[in-house]
Amino acid sequence: MKIKIKWVATALAAILAGVVVTVYAVLASLDFDDLRGAIEAQAKAATGRSLKIAGPMNLEVSLSPTLTIEKVTFGNAEWGTWPELFSVRRLEVEVELLSLLSGVIQVRRLIAIEPTVLLETNLRGQGNWIVAGADTQTGGTTTIPAFRRIEISDGSAIFRDGRSGQEFLIKLESLKAWAETPASPSKVSLKANYNGFEFGAGGTLGSRDALLGGGRFPVDLEIEARDILLKAKGSIGDLAAFQGLVMDIDMRGQSLSGLGLLIGEDLTSLGPYILTGHLSDTGSGIGIEKFSLSLGDSKLAGDAELLFAGERPKITANLKSDTLDIDDFIGSDGGGGEPGDDPESGGIFSGQPLPVTALQTIDVFGTLSAGQVRFDDKTMMSDLSLVIDLEKGRLDLTDIQAGFSGGLLSGALSYDTVPADPPLSFDLRASGFDYGHFLQGRDITGGVDGKLDAVAKLNATGKSMRDWAGSLNGRIDITGGEGRIRSELLGASGAGLSDVFSAWREGDDDLQLNCVVMRLPIEKGVVKTEAVLIDTAAVTVGVSGEVKLGEESLDLKVTPQAKHTSLMSLAVPLRVTGPILEPSVGPDAIGTVLGMAKIAGMVLNPLVAGAVIVLESEISDKNPCVAALDPEGAAKARSQPKDDNEPVTPRDN
Repeated sequence: MKIKIKWVATALAAILAGVVVTVYAVLASLDFDDLRGAIEAQAKAATGRSLKIAGPMNLEVSLSPTLTIEKVTFGNAEWGTWPELFSVRRLEVEVELLSLLSGVIQVRRLIAIEPTVLLETNLRGQGNWIVAGADTQTGGTTTIPAFRRIEISDGSAIFRDGRSGQEFLIKLESLKAWAETPASPSKVSLKANYNGFEFGAGGTLGSRDALLGGGRFPVDLEIEARDILLKAKGSIGDLAAFQGLVMDIDMRGQSLSGLGLLIGEDLTSLGPYILTGHLSDTGSGIGIEKFSLSLGDSKLAGDAELLFAGERPKITANLKSDTLDIDDFIGSDGGGGEPGDDPESGGIFSGQPLPVTALQTIDVFGTLSAGQVRFDDKTMMSDLSLVIDLEKGRLDLTDIQAGFSGGLLSGALSYDTVPADPPLSFDLRASGFDYGHFLQGRDITGGVDGKLDAVAKLNATGKSMRDWAGSLNGRIDITGGEGRIRSELLGASGAGLSDVFSAWREGDDDLQLNCVVMRLPIEKGVVKTEAVLIDTAAVTVGVSGEVKLGEESLDLKVTPQAKHTSLMSLAVPLRVTGPILEPSVGPDAIGTVLGMAKIAGMVLNPLVAGAVIVLESEISDKNPCVAALDPEGAAKARSQPKDDNEPVTPRDN
């Protein structure tokens, strides 16, 4: 007997129609409210958690039946901080009718209105989203439907870290995800809000099969927020535990204002920027290979790792740079500018609190090297290298080495931002510092030549540069060799200084400096002149008095000792007093009278410390100004016979 294909097709269609009609009849006759208990029991058996349906349940029968459920909650882990992991005001589930007869339920559309999800970890790092498996008594398995389209509106997602106690709240305006088949990649679109920070995302995620199959879950997203554009492309090995991350990132924008909102700092003046790198899961954190940051004119590159195991995130990094501009990282108004332009302080030292909040939110350890570091248009360093250690808000910079104004700068610095009165300390050394080059580079003057060595061991407390100035303790020691101040610069000096300087040089030549020594102890912001000695071809000058950094004022006495009797009447003691930025300079009346009285005896000691000034060839192997402060050298030189034509050398009083 021949069987015609047409008859077979007609029979199958009739059978299918009968099945559809039967399913319709069954669905239409069901009272879903009577099924609450069964549904809740099945959820309990499958997950070990409680599922509660407090609102009505309705079914719209069609070729794609739609089930509506209201006021649904799903229980949290026993150790959770809230009773529910998930709650939703309204759920709509539209399924494909024929899929009810197959092994995989095809959900055409899932709509969730006002859902709230709490994702948290305990002290062991276990996530509350890890639920019990299938019913252990029956050994059954839970079938995950295939969703073709998911739509979520007016939702909230809370992320809480049980170890650190940190909590993040994201308000979800809308989320849409869709895929053609369970094996197809999922397209996603998102609009959300984090602490008032609005952002959107779109792109492609892995399929349902990739999610359930346990393999790598692909990610290709583009996120936009304020002035941030972030592209992330890669995959995640274990999505549930968020482990096995492999991702290339590219983040850029015209300013860091968006990131500033996230950390609570005003970063509007920083940018533009480009950040790229290859992220990978290291087991203890996230490694960043091929790290590259371009911020303004600055560029950084290297490798880093972001760790999450401690109380706060920690970055370990080894970074290199060809050029670093400090203004790129603190902003053009971040403490720079010229003296006196800060309205908060009205003087040299800014009273504005330093921006240290970010230092208290993350730990950092690593090294930094830079070919050139620019502090402003007039101050630069070269070949900088240092070790950075930031932990619990305490910043330590050690092994500092840098070229600065023709010399070498080295030392260490420490600043603890956590205490109410933050302590600062630094130990810096400068050798071969070309102060003539420095003054010329800052457009102060080009008429000075000379180099010096300096050691500064200082400590202070406070939250601003003005606080530091008023609380500074320690000492600064400066030693300089030969130098020169050009005659045209002396002639252009005001406040009567040209007449004063004329006594410190011979004829119309430049002022030749033989040496300079300054020993400056500092206590509570007051700089004392323990010993200040400046020697020229014509005079030896001592300085006594003090400089009050907190008040930005000075009170100094400058006492020149002429080396030739013919110049003695011109070597007039000076008083330099008043504000540091606008001092008053004039002759010291008492010092002038005493000086004239001593011309015959030629006894004058310009050093507060009472040292004898000796500038003799027998001790020329030392800086002559340093030798002048050496009692043994002074005694030896003083015992030598003097030639009447040699310069007069002052003696002890």
